[in-house]
Amino acid sequence: MRFNKRVSLVDLKRKISIKITTRCGKQMLRLFYKFSVSTDPLKFSKTELEDDDYLGTMIAIYCPPEIENLSPVELFVEIAESDPIQIVNPASQHS
Repeated sequence: MRFNKRVSLVDLKRKISIKITTRCGKQMLRLFYKFSVSTDPLKFSKTELEDDDYLGTMIAIYCPPEIENLSPVELFVEIAESDPIQIVNPASQHS
């Protein structure tokens, strides 16, 4: 999904939430991104996008203005797990 660098966090969350709800019928709880914290490619830190300042920092890191070919930003979401629904067949309740 492409997004405008001037997007607000509220708009970005809304767009992503709509896609998740449409495709799998679940609700997004949190949105975050991961970034490398050292030269070790297996060490990452995750930062939750809590407000427009966090979003601006992420965009500044991954989409600097002087670079034309932008690398993709990987966003991650925490999805609400719905409670399992138990379907009871009335005919099976007879003894």
